[in-house]
Amino acid sequence: HNVRHEPSLSDRDPDLVGPEYFFTRGSGQPFRYGIFGELADDGALRNELLRSDIAYRFDYDLPGFRATRLWLRVPNTATAPSLAVFTTGQARIDLLRARAWTCGARSYLALSWRLSSAPDSSAAVFVHGYANGAQVLSADRDPAGGHLPIELLPPGQEISETRELRREPGDTRPLTELRLGVYDRVTGARFAALRTDGAWPGDEVVAPVFDATQAGLDSASPLQSSPCP
Repeated sequence: HNVRHEPSLSDRDPDLVGPEYFFTRGSGQPFRYGIFGELADDGALRNELLRSDIAYRFDYDLPGFRATRLWLRVPNTATAPSLAVFTTGQARIDLLRARAWTCGARSYLALSWRLSSAPDSSAAVFVHGYANGAQVLSADRDPAGGHLPIELLPPGQEISETRELRREPGDTRPLTELRLGVYDRVTGARFAALRTDGAWPGDEVVAPVFDATQAGLDSASPLQSSPCP
């Protein structure tokens, strides 16, 4: 895609602005210039996400800026069983794929969701990171960069997102495993996490963490256009 925007990013002082958001709708359409993250109304940003096929977040990281894809609407072509099905009551949320990797000091998690039936109350996603059995991070966050509660995902559509996972400064223990799941935002109760051979222990999906050179991600991956943004 060609990124088109007015005015130029170079006209703005990176010390005075928050992250930028870019959206595109449909094949052949130019990117739409987004809203400054620090000034964005959550409802307006949420509506833009729901109307878009792809959404990127650009963070200023001098001397340039760094792009992370928050959202990708994927054609429903998946035929493989879901990695997990999160359920409670009549709710059903499919986790189709999960892949985690590191790029130097940065860690990333790519997830692909499909909402079949929304829960009655608001749900949240938890992600816990481990270094050889010891928990080193907790990163509870809604999909799409934290902007879209999982119950508001477009029903029946596959939505892929990429998360950057941040750890405490100075913690250099190698991240080896992520455990993730869905829980009721009010009660804290976890949704049951089912798989083809039964249930995930503790109702949490386990995703090994790979070095980027071993993660098997490339430009053809539906989860991430590049393993290291």
